[in-house]
Amino acid sequence: MIQTGKIKNTILLVLYVFLSLTLTNSQLFAKGSDPAFTSLTFRLNLLTNTNRSTLHDYWKPLIGGEAEIEMPFYSGNIKAGLQLFQFNGRIDAYPDYLASYLYIGWGAEISLLPHFGWVNSIRLGSYQMRFDDTDINPTQRVESEL
Repeated sequence: MIQTGKIKNTILLVLYVFLSLTLTNSQLFAKGSDPAFTSLTFRLNLLTNTNRSTLHDYWKPLIGGEAEIEMPFYSGNIKAGLQLFQFNGRIDAYPDYLASYLYIGWGAEISLLPHFGWVNSIRLGSYQMRFDDTDINPTQRVESEL
């Protein structure tokens, strides 16, 4: 298993940043009629991996989590977030790993009817896998993709 101390520290850091921004948000946003930066939305989500592919023959995904922050921009909304997923090897030959996805994005909502809308968005992020196996060369324990 991935060291729970690292996961705990990451979660505590995310919660600390969200709490700090929540307590200081009155100083973060300009007053006026422009909707840009006038509000801040925090989301904490539980995630599950529902697809079944070749990966699942070798690793078992656990419940994951996501922390996201979003605010209005001049056109649409900007957001940033972090997703964490733990994958455990089905046998000892497959090392456990922690998958993280750190991203920024932009999206715009189109209101179709009252209380019904459509959101189109785009994200740019880094997907990283940290393997928990001391037999792996230290330079190969972390793999990442943009």
